[in-house]
Amino acid sequence: MATGFPLVSRLKRYVLLRWSGAIPLHVLIVRDMLILGTLLNVVTTIASLIVLAAGAPVPLGFAVFLLPLPYNLFIFGCVWRSAGQVGGIWGNLSCILAAVWLVGATIL
Repeated sequence: MATGFPLVSRLKRYVLLRWSGAIPLHVLIVRDMLILGTLLNVVTTIASLIVLAAGAPVPLGFAVFLLPLPYNLFIFGCVWRSAGQVGGIWGNLSCILAAVWLVGATIL
């Protein structure tokens, strides 16, 4: 069913595939969390510093800094859910890695 909004359809598919566990755990961790998530956090951190250096109010700079937080929480939840399906030592290590990454990405 075409909605007329291909970007919305692609975003919905992106979210549903990850949340349902259809994406392999190693892809979630490497591509979506470590590469895409980290890149997104670095870009918004730089953007928030630029906004603050331009003389914008601190709350605006802080808001720009927090822009990737919903994605961070979403990917963390997806990794956590997928790790539960995998189980064992790899599932546990994935959960620990995701938690460490979430803390680090939120602070950076």
